[in-house]
Amino acid sequence: MAWATLLALLASSASAALASLGHDFQCDLPDPVDPDSDGLPSANQLFSSDAALKLQIERLRASVQIATVCYDDMGNYGDDERWKPFYQLHEMLDQTYPKLHQHTKRETVNDIGLVYTIQGSDSDLKPILLLAHQDVVPVESQESEAWEHPPFDGFYDSDGWLHGRGAVDKSSLTSIMSAFEALFAADADWKPERTMVLAFGFDEECGGLRGAPSISEHLKQRYGQDGIAVILDEGGAGLNTLGDTLWALPAVYEKGYLDVWFDLSVQGGPSGTPPPNTAIGIMSEIVTGLEQDPFQPSIPRDGPIHHQLICQARYSPDAVPQLTTAIYNGDLDLAATLMANISRHTQSAVQTTRAIDYMAGGSKINSLPEYVTLGINHRFTPQDNKYQVMHDIAHKSRQVLADHDITLVPFEDDNNYHAWVKAHGLESSRWPPSYPDHPYPGRPYPGHPPFQPPFHPPHQRPYPRPSPDIPHWRPDYHGKLTLSTKRSFDPSPVSPTQGPVWDLFAGTLRHTLGAAHQTV
Repeated sequence: MAWATLLALLASSASAALASLGHDFQCDLPDPVDPDSDGLPSANQLFSSDAALKLQIERLRASVQIATVCYDDMGNYGDDERWKPFYQLHEMLDQTYPKLHQHTKRETVNDIGLVYTIQGSDSDLKPILLLAHQDVVPVESQESEAWEHPPFDGFYDSDGWLHGRGAVDKSSLTSIMSAFEALFAADADWKPERTMVLAFGFDEECGGLRGAPSISEHLKQRYGQDGIAVILDEGGAGLNTLGDTLWALPAVYEKGYLDVWFDLSVQGGPSGTPPPNTAIGIMSEIVTGLEQDPFQPSIPRDGPIHHQLICQARYSPDAVPQLTTAIYNGDLDLAATLMANISRHTQSAVQTTRAIDYMAGGSKINSLPEYVTLGINHRFTPQDNKYQVMHDIAHKSRQVLADHDITLVPFEDDNNYHAWVKAHGLESSRWPPSYPDHPYPGRPYPGHPPFQPPFHPPHQRPYPRPSPDIPHWRPDYHGKLTLSTKRSFDPSPVSPTQGPVWDLFAGTLRHTLGAAHQTV
């Protein structure tokens, strides 16, 4: 899955806590919650033995060895052979977790999605929903050769690492299934007070348009709007130790997502008489311009990142002293700059990111490329909305294309984008505004129709003009760049980090992880 914004869950003894940060949010912690009184066996009893570890390794290996790869161009279930491993995974789950399947109701949603329902004893209580996904990203043939162990072997080494594509993502599914299998194995008559629902999508890595939406609608029909008490999904940054403080870092919201596609078409021809820049070169100019001018980091006041840093300043003040000082002083601009410089992960938490993930063009070595495609993935913060990101791309692309006399058609069918540009008084990024087919005819040789002065600035001319009186040819690309979006979603709502649900979640983590640490 894709990086999510962090909110620290931590604890500290009273002697370690600072008196005040001059802010309404003080990062006071709920008390640890000891579940011993529920009458169930503890996780330590169930999973700490060597035999239990070996069993968990085999369960995770079994899931990793099934290559449930989701490709961006997956077809219909009955027609596309690439869906077959998902049915194999379902069979493996049946065989690996027999007691869970014996005591629960399993449903398939949209053919491959899985929903398990463990009916609770109190129907008046809203259910708890636990989520994971079945699919993994592809492994390219060149990438596979670089793996120390084959990506779908599930090799477990002597250092305690299990190697395999999707080993992390499938560990969520494995842990959820294993927990309930263990509970039913310990007590065949066990029934929770509150209904538990387990839901596993199947296309999270390739758009999520078939799995999560269909499962969501299925559950909404059953439980109604806001009919779920707690939803626990993957995400966050795991565990991190700063001094004597162990930080558990769950995610409480997800950044927005935007894929932008660039389709450049130009006139082709033989490589022996090339223009100064080919289509690949022009697209590379756009890439360079975008990568050299990233979005600026920022931290919204009273947002999850701000609260996380308040917690860090209170309980781990010496971890990054400059950051602690910035938080004390309320200087969030400085705090954002510091976060952007600590690591790639902290930078991503405070900044809209863009990744140049896909580029294709050209058909053979001695022929000029006529078509080039570029794909850029963005994860945008709430303070940088989708249309800001789109306009930034269009504006910077226009700067390059104008130098090459190439038409730009940005997001032509997205009326909401153009309305946003107009509402904010921004300049349209269309180039040129009228979209003529060939706005700047080339002048390939003297004696051609009347000379038009070069559009290119001096440093971009194909070669120096010997005299102002001598015509200077310029390329005519007959080119057009079209920008479009194919997948996007806004940042998720922020999960509440106060109240009884959060206190139970946080308190349970504090108890579970606190045995070996002074502070959690």
